[in-house]
Amino acid sequence: MRSLLGSERARSGLPALVVAALLVVIGCAPAPGGSGAPGAPQAASLTHLVRKLGSIAKDECQTHPAADIYPRCARFVAQVENAAAQARSVVEGRPQEATIDAAAGRVGGAIDRFTGDGCLPGPGGEPPSSPEICGPDLARLQEELRGLLGALGPAR
Repeated sequence: MRSLLGSERARSGLPALVVAALLVVIGCAPAPGGSGAPGAPQAASLTHLVRKLGSIAKDECQTHPAADIYPRCARFVAQVENAAAQARSVVEGRPQEATIDAAAGRVGGAIDRFTGDGCLPGPGGEPPSSPEICGPDLARLQEELRGLLGALGPAR
């Protein structure tokens, strides 16, 4: 008995089978840009962003006294910075764009002050600046994050 792959019949049908399989796979691939109603991905992104910021707002660097917690907030600061940039892009072209852009700008300013004042440990492990400088800087960032959340509104 000859193997199926060794038969002349199987060899002649193999390229057609491969082509058919590729066409099925290609036909099932999602179209670039997604599907759904226009604005639906943007609305989903806004909802996701509000939830993400809500989660960030529960971080100890947002809920604990700023002067006590600031040396441990590098991850928090990076997350807030990324979320503020995302907020600007998600609301682009929407009616609340100017309000969100201003709130995100204030968050960016607070981050610049916090990092510029040396409130995070340096790359060589050197200690951050004093609580007298960094406590108020982090408190301002905490306040500006609350402002950005308020400007975005509740999660949908």
